[in-house]
Amino acid sequence: MFSFYWRRIFLGKIIIFIALLVLGLYLLFLKLIELPIVQRTFWDRNLFERPRFRLQQNGDYWIVHDYIVAESSELHGNQSVTLTSHGRYDDLKDLEWLMLRWRAPISLAVFVGADDFESTLYSFQHLKYCSIYASSFIKWVSVQLVLDNNHLPDEVRQMETTRTWGFKCLSQAEMDAKYMPSIDSNDKCEYPINLLKNVARQNARTHFIFPLELNLLPTRNFAKSFLEFAQAAQLPNPFRSVFCVPIFPYNSHIRPPIYPPKWKSDLFSYVQPYLNGTEALPAIEYYKLEGLKSWLYASVNEGKISVFQVGNSPENCAAYVSTNFYEPMYDQRDLYSPYTTDSARLQVLVGLEFDFVLLDGSFLLHRLSFNNSTMFRSKHEYVKPNQNHIQEMIMLNDLILKGVEA
Repeated sequence: MFSFYWRRIFLGKIIIFIALLVLGLYLLFLKLIELPIVQRTFWDRNLFERPRFRLQQNGDYWIVHDYIVAESSELHGNQSVTLTSHGRYDDLKDLEWLMLRWRAPISLAVFVGADDFESTLYSFQHLKYCSIYASSFIKWVSVQLVLDNNHLPDEVRQMETTRTWGFKCLSQAEMDAKYMPSIDSNDKCEYPINLLKNVARQNARTHFIFPLELNLLPTRNFAKSFLEFAQAAQLPNPFRSVFCVPIFPYNSHIRPPIYPPKWKSDLFSYVQPYLNGTEALPAIEYYKLEGLKSWLYASVNEGKISVFQVGNSPENCAAYVSTNFYEPMYDQRDLYSPYTTDSARLQVLVGLEFDFVLLDGSFLLHRLSFNNSTMFRSKHEYVKPNQNHIQEMIMLNDLILKGVEA
């Protein structure tokens, strides 16, 4: 009787111990799956991220990823749209103009020449500590540096996390006088435009990207409006579609730079002086404007993005939103002329049978002013794209897309 009583107590303790052990292991498992790497590995393999290397070598160039990390860097997937762009330090004055309206992640690849590092660093500090858009810069802009191995600066260092003692905010005129590059300095090294575009794209974490030059201004709240449109859109060819946004000229020397048109209804009266010849416009810009007359006359709900037309022609598609995963990367063999790059790019998309979806309800303003770097890049004449390169890009990317669509 006595031994039976103690056996029951002993067995009861063993059962309680095993139950507590199982409960403890279960709670530990729940805690572990909260860790991002475990959670992504076990529960959603599509979200698993490869290791991110901050320093990378690409041919004759060094790439410093995440030189500046935006507060919004955790936004990913369909949570926003990332604007991707590139430039040198004197292009960054246009970044302030862009931040007038863009309230979403920006992935920026900045080319640093042999004599440019101090100027580049000051430009970042000016945006962070002196600009009226400082809060937008801190929240939205991530920066990658690209350096030419044959023209490396003597020193490359991290940007200080706080304002350093003795730092002085300069006016734009003082900055231009102190840091303005000469055209000769641009001749020292080639500007790897397609590499920069690829670097900016590689550091975008969202599903949709909007590759733009810094002198293009979108409509306000574009990212939010586009995501609402994309969620409801029914497209016949979703994996092979780009969403084209029409571009209109904006002469900031004549028009007040702080009052660009906000809505399509404002835009029609704004471009009328260009159409009737009251204000001069470069011939190529006038030709583009003439081709958008039907778009201008079409009515639309203000602030809402919709489809104007879908076709297989890249006309009026110099700028477009795309899906970062499905759109081909830029061909880095074409380094030199931006005009050749854009033409070859559209030919690749046509060869891959992409649909060109011209959007209504949104537009871009092209700032018709140039700094020294953009003037230098604009000197490149149009060179006929290399058709062998285009066919190779079409063949290889078609292979990848068919694997995704299967």
